[in-house]
Amino acid sequence: MEAQGTVRDDRLMAEESGDPAGETVTVAQRAATFDSRIVAHCKPRSRASEQYRTLCSQLLELDYGSPPEVILITSPEPREGKSVTALNLGVSYLSRGETNVLVIDANLRDPRIHEFAGTATGPGLSECLAGEAKWSEIIQPTAHPGLSVMPVGDFACNPTEALSSTKLRALIRRSADEYDRVLIDAPPVVTFSDAAVIAPHVDGVLLVLKAGSTQPKAASQARFLLERVDARLLGSVITHLRPASQAG
Repeated sequence: MEAQGTVRDDRLMAEESGDPAGETVTVAQRAATFDSRIVAHCKPRSRASEQYRTLCSQLLELDYGSPPEVILITSPEPREGKSVTALNLGVSYLSRGETNVLVIDANLRDPRIHEFAGTATGPGLSECLAGEAKWSEIIQPTAHPGLSVMPVGDFACNPTEALSSTKLRALIRRSADEYDRVLIDAPPVVTFSDAAVIAPHVDGVLLVLKAGSTQPKAASQARFLLERVDARLLGSVITHLRPASQAG
């Protein structure tokens, strides 16, 4: 994923690319249990990693009085790059001087954060919302210093009911008190209502769109659903764009 810099129409743009020329970092040595797509950790000197840092800078410089501390990351439809974006952005915040960052997996329908971060599936969010575990018991460290994750967990529950509870709002507040930055990976907003349920309780929302896959109608519908609940839409991240040199 690689950004092309600041994009008009409040979009924060990113682009998918292969390994950059001249990259000599041994992924196995640095990545530990991280998925290789978390380039901000695995290949911090790569062009793709630099563009995640650019995205981070754009968020820190947004003129809304203060940078958003709790950010919800969603997409119109599944498999558009939400989880990868969340973890790469988390690492990028740490490179900008943050002390600790928490990524919460709130995708109770198709959780991926634990796979990409190489952590256990639980206990996690679902156990905490069900009263089966304490907040302090569901935080897991990752191979990247300062980055922690809260996996979904293994407790079976109704996703919409669980995410609509006052316990989730309390969990978000507690997390914001304990961490410099909190990133929440939510289900796709067009497919499920979960992201729209959480959105009013965070500081802002990033909408992830996949180049060559996300249809304009789906993107427009996603924005409508978020704006309908008065979500603060920070911008869009476009994933899987080819670099201009490879565009043909």
